[in-house]
Amino acid sequence: MNFEVLDINKKYSFRTIKGILSLILLSSVEPNNGRMLYEVSLMLDDKDVTATYFENWPHINFNLNNYNPMSADGNWIYIPKEGDHFLINSQTLDKSILPYLSFSAATFIGNYFIDNSLIVLSYDEVIQKDLINKTTKKIKKPSNNLSFQSIQFENNNTAKLMFSDGSQKSVDLDTLEYQ
Repeated sequence: MNFEVLDINKKYSFRTIKGILSLILLSSVEPNNGRMLYEVSLMLDDKDVTATYFENWPHINFNLNNYNPMSADGNWIYIPKEGDHFLINSQTLDKSILPYLSFSAATFIGNYFIDNSLIVLSYDEVIQKDLINKTTKKIKKPSNNLSFQSIQFENNNTAKLMFSDGSQKSVDLDTLEYQ
């Protein structure tokens, strides 16, 4: 795995209806056995709202090479919290928890906003969150011998998933079923 070590105090800032929300990388931490994370704070203008959104674990995945923090329309902010990743609606500041992403510190590949959906790709699964209907679908890797490696979007409805053995399959992004 290739990880980009970001500058500490790197800040991702998002315009919301209630002010500027900033995700700030405070430090890189290794809680155990090579599990690398960033410790973060979340600020709304000058107010610390970290505990409101992260509770007692203000850590995000370390691999942010394919981290796409905000939807094109500016309505959704994706936060890659370890395991319990979530979305923040920039119009209401409501938090929407996504399905638990197992071992996300080691398996998170990236997230993508496509049309009205969020796609989260890890080595073990793909999660699709419909941002309009609020429905969630996911698919797991087809076998223990394979893992997802990357995704190429062909259009707003179809993508190709690339696997660790070099094979690939097309997937319908609406149903998350292989074609």
